[in-house]
Parts: sequence; structure tokens; C-alpha cells
Amino acid sequence: MSQDVPPDPRGAPGLRMRSRLSVSFLFSIVALGIGFANQLLISARFGTSSGLDGYWIAVALVNVLGFYAVPLRDATVPVFHDVLGSQTDAARFASAAVSLSLLLGLSGGLLLAVCIVTGQPASLLGPPGKASQLGAMLVWLLPAAILVATTEVLAGLLVALDMVVRQAVLRLVPPVATCLSLVLLGGRLGIHALPVALVASSVATVAIAVHALAGRGFRIRLTDPRHAIHPKARRMFATLVIVYVFAQLHVLLERAVFARAGAGVVSAFQYAAAPVTALIGFLSGPLSSALWPRFLRLHADGDDARLAALLGNLMIFMGLPLAVACIFVFFNSGSIVHVLYSRGDFGTESTRITATALAFLIFTAVPACLSQVVGRLLNAQGNHRAMGMVSLAMAGAGMTLLTIGGSTGNYAVAMIHWFVANTIGAVLTLYLAYNPVRAAGSRLTTFARGGVQMAAVLGVALLVVPRVEFQESKVSLLLQLTAHFALYAGISGVAFALVYRKRILGYMGRSVPA
Repeated sequence: MSQDVPPDPRGAPGLRMRSRLSVSFLFSIVALGIGFANQLLISARFGTSSGLDGYWIAVALVNVLGFYAVPLRDATVPVFHDVLGSQTDAARFASAAVSLSLLLGLSGGLLLAVCIVTGQPASLLGPPGKASQLGAMLVWLLPAAILVATTEVLAGLLVALDMVVRQAVLRLVPPVATCLSLVLLGGRLGIHALPVALVASSVATVAIAVHALAGRGFRIRLTDPRHAIHPKARRMFATLVIVYVFAQLHVLLERAVFARAGAGVVSAFQYAAAPVTALIGFLSGPLSSALWPRFLRLHADGDDARLAALLGNLMIFMGLPLAVACIFVFFNSGSIVHVLYSRGDFGTESTRITATALAFLIFTAVPACLSQVVGRLLNAQGNHRAMGMVSLAMAGAGMTLLTIGGSTGNYAVAMIHWFVANTIGAVLTLYLAYNPVRAAGSRLTTFARGGVQMAAVLGVALLVVPRVEFQESKVSLLLQLTAHFALYAGISGVAFALVYRKRILGYMGRSVPA
């Protein structure tokens, strides 16, 4: 083992915040493009089918059984960041965390195998008459269930080391694996090419992350896993486990409810969610990776003023442009779905259901991005109670709407569960994250004024939003959507620049330290 020379937790020397964000966004754009290609392949090959419904339900069940994965990652990152002063201690802790993740993964895999043999979850959750199809899908996903926690923990260790490029590479692995699997194996394996891609991406993620850690002097070895849950993180881990169970049950309930709404409804909901989650990932992924270490440092330094200013900038420079883009998508959801998916087995009915779901889902991007990024501040503050409150409130609201919608047959109510749950989560996250930094001085007046300014920009956006007339020609429709959005974005951008000109000029003229 190398000597106790602490690695630079900021990553590459001289790589400032703007540079890190640029790298992350570049990789996110590439991942977004590959993910879009995947959606084209999936929609053309599988449409909105019960087989694809079964895949999404199986993935949800695997995530429920892997409830410990994200909590373990989020409890690992702050501790690993704290012990980086001694590379020996940090390497020992990293090995223990990975060992624990593998042990938990094997336990989860065993539990999944029991579920497969008994067949009870498949008969309860699967699309009507398709229980055996769901059971077969779970068999294909078994290796991914074993590795789910390990991939999360390893990715978290890279976050603590601020290895921006490697983190960005890891985000590319799943879409690349899916694309290759569909192209090379889709003809022979059919729908089972999707679980093969998930397993392959898990294996590749582990290999890339272990190699990256080794390059920084951290050799991962199997060791006593009991050292992974540091006393400082035990309460946070326990809290996160509870809330994550509810979060995953929320997703599982969603897919069970939509499975009973008719064949292809689960798939249509996932097609609609794909561009929304891509948008969320494009923004929140790079920002979370870049700002998490910054949150840790600012909180450790007690720099409340800069933390509060950072929250305000996030709301304006991320939340507001995102809301403006969502307005355009809402009014043109049918045309957008037609351009994206209408081909092969994706017919008129698939387009109609998916467009309806997209209109319900698109505004989720705004609160989801805010809550995910600011949630890293709660993690840095060690505020496990706040994180628990947010997650339980989100799961409770979403599951309530799903239950009402499913029991009454009103699937419009069920489809808004995602937006309502994430809005509640964003409001709570911002409030709870802002509370600890009030000592820097009251900013309530500033926040109120900012709200009025945001309303002004959104008002302009609503007045000028163009509706593109539908037509069968995808090329013509795409050109019209592009031209209309460019005009719309330009007008909204001018309004944004006029309202926030002082803040923008101040930001551009100020050097942002690493």
C-alpha cells in the first residue's frame, strides 16, 4: 500500500468548477444522444407491448430488493471524503464498503431467486395472464440484482474523489450497453436483450470504477464489511434504508397499477418518462457530481453565505430555464412523441397514450432536478432527518394518488403522481436546506423578489409559446418544432436576460473558485 499521502479530493489540479461542469455536461450530451437512439430502437422493435411492460415491472422489483444500494452509497460518500487525509484508512474503508455491498448483493440475489422459484411476486405484479413472462425476465436480471449495490458504492467513491471524467464515463456505460445489446442481440434474444444490457453495464461499471480507484492508489480488496458503516453514518444509513424502501415500493406500485390499466400502458408511461428522466439526468447528474464535493467543503468551512447564494443561483439558472422548456413540450407533446417514437410497432394508439403521459410528466423535470441537486446539500450537512422527511413525503403523496387512480379507474389522477410527489419533495428540500443557512442573514425578501421575477419570465413564455400543427411527415414536423422552439427560446431568453441582467453580468465577471 502506498504511503499516507492524501490524494487531492478535488481531482485534477487546476480543474475549476466551470471546467468540471463543462466536462460533465459534454458527457451528458453524448449519453443523451445514445439514450435517444436506444429509445428509437426499443420503440420500433417492441412498441407498447405486454412484454416490455414485464421488463419494466421486473426492473422495479429488482430495485425494491436492492433497497440498500443508494442508502449505502450516500452513507459512504461523506465518510470516505472525511478519511481522505490518510490514504491507508481511506483504502481500508473503501474496501470494506465494497465488501459490504457485495455481501448485501448476494443476499438480495438469493431473495430474488426465492421470488422466482415461488412465483408469487410475478403472479401478483405481472400484467394479467403474463406472470410466467415476468418470472423469466427476473431470471435474466438476477446478476444485475447482485451487483446493484456495488455499482452504486463504487460510483459514490469516485464522487468523493471528485473524479469528474470517470463519473461521466460511468454515466455513458448503461446507454452504450443498451444500444450495443439491441443492435447485436435484439434479433436473437428479443425483449431479453434489455436485461442482458443491464447486466453488462453493471459489470462494466464495476470494472471501470475499480480501475479508476486503483489509479489513485486505492486497491479494492475483500475485507471485513462491518467497518463500512461508520458510527457517524449509521443513523443516516438506517434512515435512508427506510425511506428508500418506500421510494421503490412507490415505483413498484406505479407499474402494478398501470399494468392493470391495459397492455402497453406501463410501456407508454416509460416512453414518456424517458425524455423527462433524460432531461433530469442531463442537468442534475453533472450538477450533483460537481456540487456535492463543493457542498461538503462549504459546509465543513461553515460558509453559510455562499451556500445560501448557491441555492438562489440554482433556482434561477437551472429551475427557470427548465420550466420554460417544459412549457413548450407540454403544448407540443403529441408532435414530439410522433417524431420520437412513431415507427415500426409503435402505432397510433401508442402515440396517443404516450403523448398524454408526456403532458402529465414533463413538468416533473423542474422539481426533480432541484430536489436531487439540493438533496446533496442535505447529505453534506448530515441532515438525515430532513432527507427522511422528504423521501417519505414524496412516496406517501405518490402512492396515495396511485391508489386513488387505480381503485377508481381514473388513470389521469394516477399519472400526475410523479409531478405532485416531486413538487412536494422539492419544496421540502429547499426549505430544509435553506433553514440551516439562515444565520448568514435573512434572505426572505430576496427570495420573494426572485419569485416575482420568475413569474414574469414564465408569463412571457406562456404568452409566446407556439403550438406546432401536426402532420404526418416527420422531417417537416421536426423542422417546424425546431424553428418554433428556437424562436420561443429566443424570446424567453431575452426576457430572462432583461430580468436577471445584473446577476448574469456579475456571474460572468466573477471567477468561480474550485
